[in-house]
Amino acid sequence: MKIAPRVLVDGFNLALPKGTGVATYGRVLSRTLSSMGFKVNVLYGLNIPRRLNENLQEVMFFNQLAADMRYRRPRLYSPGWWRQTAFNFLGHKAELIRFNNCVEARSFEEHMPTFDCIFNIPFIFQMAAGFFKKTGCFLKIKNTMNQDIVHWTYPLPIKVIGAKNIYTIHDIVPMKMPYTTLDNKIYYYNLMNSLANEADYICTVSEYSKDTIVDFFPKFRNKIFNTYQSTPFTLSDISYERTEREINKLFGISDGGYFIYFGQLEPKKNIGRLLEAFLLSETNRPLVLVGSNGWKEEEELRFLEQGIAMGVIIHIPYVPVKLLRSLIQHARAVLFPSIFEGFGLPILEAFNLKTAVLTSNTGALKEVASDAALLVDPYDVNAIKAGIERLDKDDFLCNSLKDKGKERAVYFDEENYKKRLLEFYSIVLEG
Repeated sequence: MKIAPRVLVDGFNLALPKGTGVATYGRVLSRTLSSMGFKVNVLYGLNIPRRLNENLQEVMFFNQLAADMRYRRPRLYSPGWWRQTAFNFLGHKAELIRFNNCVEARSFEEHMPTFDCIFNIPFIFQMAAGFFKKTGCFLKIKNTMNQDIVHWTYPLPIKVIGAKNIYTIHDIVPMKMPYTTLDNKIYYYNLMNSLANEADYICTVSEYSKDTIVDFFPKFRNKIFNTYQSTPFTLSDISYERTEREINKLFGISDGGYFIYFGQLEPKKNIGRLLEAFLLSETNRPLVLVGSNGWKEEEELRFLEQGIAMGVIIHIPYVPVKLLRSLIQHARAVLFPSIFEGFGLPILEAFNLKTAVLTSNTGALKEVASDAALLVDPYDVNAIKAGIERLDKDDFLCNSLKDKGKERAVYFDEENYKKRLLEFYSIVLEG
């Protein structure tokens, strides 16, 4: 490509109150594309009234960012309803949000992508979902932003007219493991089938995800590409001694003196078996559990309170990214025996921080980890328990996994991610 294209990335997950793996994907994607010289714009769906002055636009943007928003569709057959319905078919117009740096926004650094311009259409993502449920059609957006490529980081029933529309499908958990999610399975299935017709191309994040998606939806076979993904987690420029003092002061734990799990506490993450295996193990190191409760928590977290009462589990619902990085870096090992992942970002984040990893011997986790992690059967509590005990007692194994993990991380570093994106985008633009 002689001229770098203009790329629009959606802000759907970037604006959610709690960070998600897809939000991390969006931030890394925007940063990587920008570093490649592409002009990167981001489209949000915040409740910012049109035609505000520039300072108020900025105020409303940060007031709405990472806040819970309630959407109410206009009353049936009201003027607002007719106007919205017409725009849904003919195309909504995005408004440019101008930033004059009037708002003190340093608290939002973790939420923000890299961008040249930010656009907004109020409640666009909620409108699109409702419109698709009613009509089976994708909501349209006019390409007044002059984008060459629109990279939707999540399956969304939206298209920008006159641009190449790419959709990232990270996994198909609602189809593969329907009992582990609250997604509307019929809506999801219909959306996937429609994407096969509406999408110019599909992007995914592992060969396992690619194969699984094609197994369920063969129509994707000739338009799906795996670019893998990268991570912003790297060794801190803050001294090792200082970060060790921080975690000791805040949590009463020391370097190498604990295991860690981080992520959502939900069924597909296999938290129930992990907790049971940990409590059965012979380790004297505690388990630090970083993550907020998900659904079915009464089943998955049945051993959590017991572990906390015994003093062997420390539950931290949320920590800032910098502190999470320190916690991972100083852990004996990351425990991540998830049942199903599209990629398994926590593994790569641990590799980058030179921390040993225990993970599952199946699917994308085995693919990403290769031989750089201790692999166990995620359905076998005794296997997870034995793995924890090996990591607890075997210094040579832990050090070996740290070295192998750092080597494996190179395969997913920013330079390799750039090459894969450039190859994929070249195919997209050439059609």
